[in-house]
Amino acid sequence: MTRLRFLISGLLVFFLVIGAGITATAWPAHTLISTAALKNHPHWQNAREVRAKPLEQFVIDNKKELAAFLAGFEQWSRENLPFYVPAPEMLSFPADIDDYQAMRAFFMALRINPNVKVPLFLNIPRGQETSLPRLEASAVTTLSNTAGMNSGTYVALSPDMEVDPFLVLTTANDEPDYGFDLGLFDDNGTDYGRLYGFGNQTFGNPNLEYSSQAPFHMGFYHEPGIVYKFAPFLRKTFLDYRHLQYKALSEFAFAHHEPYWGYRFLGWSMHYLADATMPYHIRPLPGYSTLRMLWINFKSMLGFGKARRDAVQLVSNRHTAVEDYLQQRLNNIFDKADFDDPLYQALISDNQVVNVDTRFLVDQASKTAFAASKSFDRAVRRGLPNEMVNDPAVEVSEHPEITNIVSYARDVCAPKHIDALEKQSAERFAYLGKVLRSMLSSVNYEN
Repeated sequence: MTRLRFLISGLLVFFLVIGAGITATAWPAHTLISTAALKNHPHWQNAREVRAKPLEQFVIDNKKELAAFLAGFEQWSRENLPFYVPAPEMLSFPADIDDYQAMRAFFMALRINPNVKVPLFLNIPRGQETSLPRLEASAVTTLSNTAGMNSGTYVALSPDMEVDPFLVLTTANDEPDYGFDLGLFDDNGTDYGRLYGFGNQTFGNPNLEYSSQAPFHMGFYHEPGIVYKFAPFLRKTFLDYRHLQYKALSEFAFAHHEPYWGYRFLGWSMHYLADATMPYHIRPLPGYSTLRMLWINFKSMLGFGKARRDAVQLVSNRHTAVEDYLQQRLNNIFDKADFDDPLYQALISDNQVVNVDTRFLVDQASKTAFAASKSFDRAVRRGLPNEMVNDPAVEVSEHPEITNIVSYARDVCAPKHIDALEKQSAERFAYLGKVLRSMLSSVNYEN
């Protein structure tokens, strides 16, 4: 038993090293995905335009009600989320907060990056024209690298402008990747991270800007019990918390006659639920069995660490490569209005409505992704260029063909393997589309 404990306890170090290679994004182009998945939902038949309202004004106008809501959600989270980390009392949102302090206090009560940018804007999908004034990506994100934010055109809205709620929702689906969850841990070097009570970063490299959001966009809910016994920190993820927090805020906004923020908060919530359907966000090492992880770690403990370093690099490369592949596929579909493409058709294919309750993300969405992880990873390993996904000496983000990965894969990979990757991706997209449509059906819009 002592030897077994020694071997398995090494998983903690193993997963910490894995975390350094984690890519914190999940599905690419949430705006394009939600545009396809939600466009034909019957909800829009009776939906009216909504009046754009700055977040600061929303908070000021609802200070008293928000104070009660946020206190209630905090209590609910403590009672219903098994691995929730309670918020320090000092972060409570006061009902009598001064107006000029209200928005920062709101961000602090939510425990998000208080420097996040939330202007009035839309992301108009690729292939669509607009006469609204353009915005640079830097106007909507705190990220220094905006190269991947290319799924549409950012445009500015004016306060009180009447706007299509569908565009508000699909724009908001992408926003949580714009810096919402950056720097929230004690060891991230931010003043607010030291106040939020989340402790040190659970996994990922705290010295990398984008990596610090990983524990809020990933959730390891279905690993074997022996893994949690000896690496309990893997349960310290906040994907379900964020999803439920913003869904509750959405229903709060609708109930208080604030439909613009009802739809925008709903889009934020959808983002985290979508992340839960991505296999690389639900397993630390898709394609690796527990026994194989133990063996790799055992060799590392004996001084042979190459296998562990290689595993980290390979999973990181596969995650990045398939995201870039699907991003480029979606961009091409919308650029050419090729809506007969199988990937687009997959997003709109399954009209079954499922019950998106408070346990759905953990019990259904992530469990489905977990079950699909082995076959999805196999398709990625075979359907993308070998040196990009199977050579640990390569950092795929620096590969000269990463910006052209779709056509490059078709040049160098066997057609049957590309077909298998497309099939696996379509199956994941079909489920994702069903989940997003079901969530749109699950919200209480009464006001």
